[in-house]
This record gives sequence, structure tokens and C-alpha cells, in this order.
Amino acid sequence: MNAHLTELADYIIGHVDWITKAWAAAIERQPDIQSAHDLTHRQVVDHLPFLCHDLAERLRTSGTATTDTESEHARVHGTHRWEQGYRLEEVIREAGIIRHVFAVECVDGFARGVPEFDPHARIEAETVIHRFFDDMLIASAQQFAEEKERALGSSEQNTHAILKSALDSIIVIGEEGRVREFNPAAELMFGYKREDAIGKELAELIIPLEFREPHRKGLAHYLATGEGPLLGRRIEVPALRADASQILVELAITAYRLDEKAVFTAYLRDITHRRAGEEAMQRLAAIIESSDDAIIGTDLEGTITSWNEGAAKLFGYTAEEMIGKPIMTLIPEERRAEEAEIMRKIRRGERTAHFETVRRRKDGSLIDISVAVSPIKDQDGNVVGASIIGHDISERVQAEKRREAQYAIATLTSGEASLADTASEILKTISTSASWAFGALWLRQPDGSLTCQSTWQLPETDVGEFDRDTRSRVLAPGEGIPGEVLRSAKAAWIADVAVEPRFARREAAAETGLHGAVVFPLTSANGVIEMLSKSVLSPDRDLLRLVDALGIQVGLYIERKHTEEELHRQKDAAEAANQAKDRFLAALSHELRTPLTPVLMWACATAA
Repeated sequence: MNAHLTELADYIIGHVDWITKAWAAAIERQPDIQSAHDLTHRQVVDHLPFLCHDLAERLRTSGTATTDTESEHARVHGTHRWEQGYRLEEVIREAGIIRHVFAVECVDGFARGVPEFDPHARIEAETVIHRFFDDMLIASAQQFAEEKERALGSSEQNTHAILKSALDSIIVIGEEGRVREFNPAAELMFGYKREDAIGKELAELIIPLEFREPHRKGLAHYLATGEGPLLGRRIEVPALRADASQILVELAITAYRLDEKAVFTAYLRDITHRRAGEEAMQRLAAIIESSDDAIIGTDLEGTITSWNEGAAKLFGYTAEEMIGKPIMTLIPEERRAEEAEIMRKIRRGERTAHFETVRRRKDGSLIDISVAVSPIKDQDGNVVGASIIGHDISERVQAEKRREAQYAIATLTSGEASLADTASEILKTISTSASWAFGALWLRQPDGSLTCQSTWQLPETDVGEFDRDTRSRVLAPGEGIPGEVLRSAKAAWIADVAVEPRFARREAAAETGLHGAVVFPLTSANGVIEMLSKSVLSPDRDLLRLVDALGIQVGLYIERKHTEEELHRQKDAAEAANQAKDRFLAALSHELRTPLTPVLMWACATAA
């Protein structure tokens, strides 16, 4: 059962008084209806609550099983029989107003309170409503036909009234298959004048060539057996117009006997445009659903009303999880003002062209996307919501960040600052190449062990315990993943260090929420750099190529700095040696200028 139809049924039952007032207001806007036959009008007023309940029941049962249309006709006929003295043309006119109240005003009121009530559900609901009133009119026509048999003379005027005022095409044929009546709506639909159609065989008039023989056989079968598989049913069939073009019609046929002969009344409605609209809607829905882009619908309050498969792939939420939820679920705190401004523009009917922003996935990770937002309008042109199209640009943005990181590292490593001053900045710059939350620089000591030279962490990330553990560790040659990477001179990718047995700090990593990591060697520098993320990571070949290049850049920089430091030490040692030599020569020169000083000092010492 379609849940929306059941909810609409409940809505109708709860709004009978409102529906009655809406109908009365519509009558006031129709002077010709106001002057309608009093007895008919009173009957319509009396029937309206019953119509509400019967329509609600039809909505509840629609879709549960194949509807027995003949039974529906009989049920409606039994419930809504008109008292003697009614005028059928007035019933048809007033029923048209009631039909509009249900199919448009009532459905609009319901849709405003149910965001999930999409165009597909609306079409389904309108179809049930129109069919219900079709059944009522068919039942009324059947009542009329029965009365006609009893009082043919008095009902003949009613027949012409029905034919003239009916909005649907009505064609009456005799058992020989020839047209007896062809109402104005049929003239308009098929392009024939009534006088040209009367007396013509229906098969030659409006039935496409491939269906004419089955039609004739079906007519003969009914005349022979009294049974007709199409009687009392509503079907969709192609029909032929006078200009040879084909249209799609909804057809219902009733049969009665007049002067012991079969007479058939066909009620036809052109559904070509409706079906084309439905098919276009289905094609559009298929395009939306199959799109790789995220396509999301919201109401003006920002509540999600539609969610395609592209959105599910991009953000990780299913449609069931997100429909009815606020769009703010996807928006980081720092971007909330951005969304508020977009919705203000939407309410003014303005479109927001493609702009780049950041949104949050179900797993908490951030993703770079390009977004376009357009207003959704109803049939009257009123803005009722927003259509959001999001395109994943994370690969392009990531590639740009990695190029920028490589350039920034080149700039840092070409300067004169010491390693102690630049180490943390190097780690911070590398972090922009991916979603890194922590970085550490390890250098090999003269005894072959590895010690942590410097660390870096995201300001909003609390990894204090892991940072302290890293700084305090001394890794023996080849110990742990950093030692293995240094020995093999090959980068290592770890999807989740928290469960990696070779990662000695896994417990501290798990406690601080660190998972994915890459560890890469520094060429010629006897060191490694490790970068860790808050997310479990899948291998990224582009990132591995980048860290190989960064390892060369940073390694050469560190090697240069070590060389410069060694040269400084040698220079300082040479200067110290020169100063010592100068002091020795100065002292020696002084002694040579005063050769008796030592003798006199010895003599004084002896005399004492």
C-alpha cells in the first residue's frame, strides 16, 4: 500500500468541514453553478461527506490489489444514487467543482505538510481521485440509463445534457458498431463533426488499424454471450484522430439494453499529455538517480525531501537516513552562515551558481565539492524549496594542495634557517598534502638508533599522549616501522596503525584517535618522516609518489644543513687553533725579549 495515499485519506477524513467550505467558496465564484437546480444542489451538499469517506477508502485500498472496476462502479452506484427530480447536467457540473477541490486544493494542502509527497506520489493521488469521480459519473450515467429504460421519453433531455456538458468524450454505439451519439468533447478530441461521425462504424472512425479486427471480434463475442472483458474496466488504449495522428486515451465502456438491443457508451479522456508528463518525469527521475553528482531537494526550512544515489555515494548516507533530516547535517560548523545566505537567496527566487565549499560525510571526514543551488517552484510559480547539485572536486583540490605543498617545501628547504627552526614548519606543510593530524621527524644518531627530532599536530587535535610517547622513544637500528623504512629506503603505507602489530605506539594511537599513516625515508639524510591521520586510509599512489619527492627534497636539505654544521664546527676549530697559536707565539716573543727574567726569578727564589 502506498503510505502517502493512506496519509492523504486520513487528511481528507480530518478536513471534511474544510473541504465543504472550499467547495462552497468555489461555487460562489461560479454564477452559473449558483443558479443550479435547487434539488440537485441540496443532494450534492448531502452527498459531500459520504463522498469524502468513500474517496478516503478508495485511497487506502489503491495499490493493495488489482481493483475490480466493475465492483467499484457498483459500489459507488449504490452509495451515491440520486433522488428523483435531480438534473444530471447539474450533477456533472458540480462534481467537476468538487473534483477540483479534492485534486488540487486538498492535495496542495496535504503536500505542504508532507515534504516527502513528491511529484510521483502526487500524480498517483490525482489519478485515484480522478478515477473515483469518473466512477461516480459512470455510476450516475448507469442510473440515468436504468431510468431511461423506465422512462425513455423524460430522460432523453437528460441524455443530451450529459453529452453536451460532459468534459470527457462520450460516444454511444449500437450493437452493429455504428456511432449513435458523439458529444462536443468527442468532436474536440477527435476532430470530427457530430453529423459526420453519426452512423459511421466506430472501428473505421477512431480505432487504429491494428486494433480494428480485435474490436469487431469483441463486439461479436458480447452479442453472442453477453460477456465483454472490457466492460466495467478502465483501460488505456491508442486512438486515431481525424488528421491520422494518434493519441492515448483512458477508456471505460458500459452496456445497457434499449428496445431489446445492446447499446454501448464509451467514456474517453485524452491522457496523451499526462502520460508524456509522467514519462518525462520518470526519465528525469532516472537521470537524477543515475547521476554521479549528488542531487538533493529541500524545502524552504532546509529539510531534505529527496536524495539520489549520487548523494548516497558522496556523503555515505542512504536516502532513508537523510530524507526528513536538516541539510545542516552535512555542513561543518564554520560553514553554517554560508548555507543561511544561500537559503535567503533561494527564498527570493535567486539561483546560486557553482561555488566551491566543504561538506561533511557520514564518517565525519570533510570533502571538497562544487555546489549549485536553484529554487524549486510550484505550478503557480511560488518558491517551495531548493535543488542542490554537488560535484566531488576533492581529487582536483587535493592535487592542487599537493603541488602547493611541494612548492612550499622547496621554498623552505632553500632558505638559510636551521633545521631546528624549520623542522616543525616542514611537517606542517606536508600535512596539507592530505588529511594529516600529526607528523614526526626521526633522525639516525651516530650509534645507529633513531630519535624524534621534531613533531607537529593540528591545533584542534588532542594527541598529547601520543606526542609524548613519540618524543621519548629511542628506536634501535631496524626497530619499528620507522626503522624498517630507514633500512629499506622505501615508503610504508599503514591503513590503521591502531591495529598494526609492528607499530609500537599503537595503543597511544588508538587512545588519541590516530589511524592511517605513511612513513617515508629522507634520501641521504639518515632519517624518516611519519604522518598520521584521524581516518583509516586506503593506499594512494599519487600521495606515495609525492612523499618520495618530498623525501628527496627534505633529505637533501637536512644533508646540506649537516654539512654546513660540520663546516661551521671545522671553521670554529681552525679559528680556535689559530687563536691558541697566536697566544703561544705572543708569549714566546715576550720571553725572548727578556731572557734574564727567568734567571732573576730563580735567584730570588733561591735567596729566599
